[in-house]
This record gives sequence, structure tokens and C-alpha cells, in this order.
Amino acid sequence: MPDVTYIHGLDSAALDDVFELLAWNQGIGYFSSEIRPSTLFQAYKTIKQMEKKGNSRAEIIEVLKEKFTEKNPDVRF
Repeated sequence: MPDVTYIHGLDSAALDDVFELLAWNQGIGYFSSEIRPSTLFQAYKTIKQMEKKGNSRAEIIEVLKEKFTEKNPDVRF
């Protein structure tokens, strides 16, 4: 999960590579219908948007914990 790997130190550029490979290997149709609407991709988009705004890694991690962990009752594991 991007939020977990990011929290543990993985750089977001590595996440870029993962999603590019998924689109390349599985096809854009699969990516658009299965990956893009997923919680996984939403966490990735949150990371990228917050980095673009200049938020610190610590700020991003706090948002990820609020939005994509058991703290959010809408998230299902």
C-alpha cells in the first residue's frame, strides 16, 4: 500500500514507477477501471498532490494516517 510504504521511507518516485508499470503491463483499460478508483491509487494521488504543494513528509504522513488507516471508518481492510 502506498501510504504504508511512504510512511516507512519509500520515495514517491518509486511509487511513480510502480503505477507506470501497472499501466504498461496490464493495459490502460485495466488501470483505469481497476487501479485508478482504488484506495491504493487515492493514497498515491494524495502524496503527489501534497508534495506538489510543498507539504513536509511528516504532514503528508499525518494526512495518510487520517484518510487511509483504521482511523477512517470508511476504509475497509
